[in-house]
Amino acid sequence: MIRRMERAHRSPGLLLCAALALGSCHQEAGRAPVARFDVTPPYVPLHDGYATVVALDGSRSKDEIDDPAGQLPLGFHWDLDDPAPQVVQGSLDAAQVQVKLQGDRPTTVTLTVRDQSGRTAVRTGYVGVTVEGASDGGTAPADSGAGDGPSD
Repeated sequence: MIRRMERAHRSPGLLLCAALALGSCHQEAGRAPVARFDVTPPYVPLHDGYATVVALDGSRSKDEIDDPAGQLPLGFHWDLDDPAPQVVQGSLDAAQVQVKLQGDRPTTVTLTVRDQSGRTAVRTGYVGVTVEGASDGGTAPADSGAGDGPSD
């Protein structure tokens, strides 16, 4: 009698758990890390000509769900849309790197972070350019008439 009641009260959820325990179902193997980075300084002078050193720091990136203690190393890769970024210190495959940029326009910076299971996270940001006379000290709005030559 007891066995019949046990069978009557089994739910589909219990069967699913049993199937997972036996390995007959595919279970997700983790979560992607979180990519974060800081840019210092956030702006370089327009037409800087590779004079200003910009620090890119992705060390705040974490694999908070799978590795909350931060004991497993993450892989890093920086992509910059500058025509010829100059690495001053570090590497484009490290958490931190210092670069010089042309400064002819804002530079798109993309950080890809990979965890030990191969999952990736991508974060995109910008290094702006300062334009003389811009009220915010950064890249002038598109309609401001600021450019390389005289405005009409």
